[in-house]
Amino acid sequence: MKNLQQLVQWTRFGLVSAFFIVLIVELTLGVLAISGEYSILSIHKSLNISIWKNILGIFLIIVEIIISEMMYKKKLEYVGLFETLEEKLKYFRKAFSFKMLFGALTGIVAMLAYSLTENLIWFLPWIMALYTLSKSFPFKWTLVHAMQIENEEDRELF
Repeated sequence: MKNLQQLVQWTRFGLVSAFFIVLIVELTLGVLAISGEYSILSIHKSLNISIWKNILGIFLIIVEIIISEMMYKKKLEYVGLFETLEEKLKYFRKAFSFKMLFGALTGIVAMLAYSLTENLIWFLPWIMALYTLSKSFPFKWTLVHAMQIENEEDRELF
C-alpha cells in the first residue's frame, strides 16, 4: 500500500510539474510576442499575408484544439476500463502528457503565426490553448473523476 501511495504522489507531482512547465512556456511566449522582443523568423515587412490565410490558419488551430480535447476524452474512457490503480495511473499519465503536448504546440504555433503576421487575431487560439490547459490542472478530485476511481481505498490515496 505504501508503494502505491508513493506512485500516486509522484504521478501527481509529475502531472503538476508538466502543467506548470507548459503554462510558463505559453505565458512567456505570449509576453515576448506582445513586447516584440523575439523574432524567430526574419520576414520582410513587405510580405503581405491575406486575411483568408489568417482565418484558415486560426480555424485549423481551433480544430486541432477540439480534436485534442476529443481524443483526451476518448483516452479517459479507455483508462476507466482498467481495474488496478497502477494501470489507470500509467495510461492516464500518457493521456495527460498527450493533452499537454498538443496544448503547448497549438499555443506555440499561434505565437509563431503572430510573430510572422503581427495580426492580433492570432491571440484567439493562444487564449483558447491557455483556457484548455487551465481546465486540466490536476486537482485531486479531477484526477479521481478522470480516472473513474470508484474504490474508496484508492480514492484516499489521492
